[in-house]
Amino acid sequence: MLDKLKYPLLIFLFCSTVSASAKTDNDLTAWTYVHLTIPLGDDFAFRTTVSPRLKDNLDEWDVMLLRNVVNYRYNQNLEFDLAYDWFAIFNARNSSENRLWQQVTYRHQFKQIEIAHRIRNEQRFFSDEDMIERIRYMLRFTYPFGEKYRLKLADELFVNLNDNANRDFGPEQNRVYLGCERIINDKLSVEIAYQLQHMLQDADQLNHVVVLHFNIGL
Repeated sequence: MLDKLKYPLLIFLFCSTVSASAKTDNDLTAWTYVHLTIPLGDDFAFRTTVSPRLKDNLDEWDVMLLRNVVNYRYNQNLEFDLAYDWFAIFNARNSSENRLWQQVTYRHQFKQIEIAHRIRNEQRFFSDEDMIERIRYMLRFTYPFGEKYRLKLADELFVNLNDNANRDFGPEQNRVYLGCERIINDKLSVEIAYQLQHMLQDADQLNHVVVLHFNIGL
């Protein structure tokens, strides 16, 4: 198993080293996701998500995310998403964000490892600043072991395509993700992960994120 995972693990260690090498401020945060997926025929699905998040070493609320996604699966390798997000941001201004995004995901196999490439284009509308357009690229490796477990390793880069008074054009953050999913049955799975979030434009902030996913299907 370790031999098959050596290349994904090397990528994870490299990205972690690059992110952690800068002089950064560190914070422990926690993100919880509850995903509900409703099939709409053979090729379409509707997914809704609730995600509360904590910050400041788990001492304060950060954001509350509500997400709705329409998914179209073209074939077993290629799928498309259209989505709307709403964020309640718990800061001094109690601001909010409305976000639209479009996404393409392509998957292929290398022996037992599934490799996924995900490109997302976002339009971010804030209550207290001008709109930002952002593109995200994620590379993810998924390795099944046993009958009910899947190990996931990913890296995702975020790049702003314009700027405003608070955000700059160019790379905005990078996320390195290592998680394990436990499949309970064909309608339910649970995933726990560690995510290293490097905020490149926010005073070089480094967040250590505990991530918990509950995936529910109907």
